Amino acid sequence: MKNDKKPVGKIILAVVLVIVIGIGVYGTVIGLKDTIEHKRKVDKYLNNETTEALQLSEKTKEFSCDGFSITLTEDFWDVEDSDSSLTCATDGIEVIVYGDEFDGNSKEFKMTADEYLKSLIDSDDGSVIFKEIDGKLCAKYAFIGEGNGIFKEYQVFCYKGKSTFWMVHFITEEDYTDRCASYISEWIKTVEVE
Repeated sequence: MKNDKKPVGKIILAVVLVIVIGIGVYGTVIGLKDTIEHKRKVDKYLNNETTEALQLSEKTKEFSCDGFSITLTEDFWDVEDSDSSLTCATDGIEVIVYGDEFDGNSKEFKMTADEYLKSLIDSDDGSVIFKEIDGKLCAKYAFIGEGNGIFKEYQVFCYKGKSTFWMVHFITEEDYTDRCASYISEWIKTVEVE
């Protein structure tokens, strides 16, 4: 009499393989969709496709730290951040300032603010665009945050004080960058450094 038993182990292995391959294909499709969506968002941002203007208060408020000040609107509030010199935010917009001190004998001492900005931000892969906004060099780039999937757009400006380079990061969520372009253009003019 023949053995009519089916090779159960082989059937289970085949089912597991089909499930694993299916999950892998599904993950690849989802990853590809996310990559295409990310590229669309980055292209939209870098090409300055505009939407309606953001409505912020006309009343201004000064934010400062030792040797640096910027005037924003009263919509902003201070944010505790031990990594930055100054951080303030409002809905959808953050302004983060980092101070990088240098001494009179360093190579940085001889650099302009624009040279320093370009030396810090890598643009070799084309993901960063340098452009002038109201006569001030700006590094623009965008990415989707790891873990939270939130699309953030960055506009970074550099100012040179007597002994500090000040990097000012305007960080906006996806729908805010184009809508607050005119505000950023005004805010960068209010920066004062010592």
